[in-house]
Amino acid sequence: MGKRGRPLSGYGLFRQCKDLILIIIMTSIITPQKSKVSVSVPKEYIGKPVAVTMVLVGTKDDKPKQTTRLADKYKGVFSAKDAKSFMNHTKQMREEWRNTI
Repeated sequence: MGKRGRPLSGYGLFRQCKDLILIIIMTSIITPQKSKVSVSVPKEYIGKPVAVTMVLVGTKDDKPKQTTRLADKYKGVFSAKDAKSFMNHTKQMREEWRNTI
C-alpha cells in the first residue's frame, strides 16, 4: 500500500521500489552420484552475478520411523510410589476435562 492507503501501481510502485532486484530462478532436481556436480550457465548469465543454492529434498522414506513407544521410553524412570501418584493425577485431570463448565 502506498501513502494514504492507496494500492501501489505503475510508476508509483517502481518509484518506491527503486532498489528492487529481479530474480529469475531456474530449478532442477538431481540425484548426485559423486561429490562434484557441474552446472551449465546460459549465455545471458555470463558476466553477471549468479547465486547457486543447494537444498536437500526430503522424501517420505527419509523420515525416521518411531519405534519407541512413550511408555517404553520412560519405563523404570519413576519409582512405584511416584508412578502411582502420577497415574492418580492423570486420572483426576482427565475427569476434569470431561466435566463441562
